[in-house]
Amino acid sequence: MDYVGEDYKEVKLTIGPRKSIKLKVEGKCAIIIGGPNGWITIKVNGGPRQKVFKLRLLNVVGRLELINESFSLPSSVLLRSTGPIEREE
Repeated sequence: MDYVGEDYKEVKLTIGPRKSIKLKVEGKCAIIIGGPNGWITIKVNGGPRQKVFKLRLLNVVGRLELINESFSLPSSVLLRSTGPIEREE
């Protein structure tokens, strides 16, 4: 968690089964997955899908898509970033 430093923005998200959330992020990011389902899939700037288990550290500028591929379990996601975090609709 020290990866993003002491001055960071934090967002707590709940992603329902078979749903996704798109965000605009900037800078160093830490993605922490909690809840009964420890897996999510991410796409960075429209690139290929990447599986994430529990924790992922990124240094990114652009679009981040968080996808819960579970058929029945929601995912809790804590996102910390050194830059702004904006939700896309």
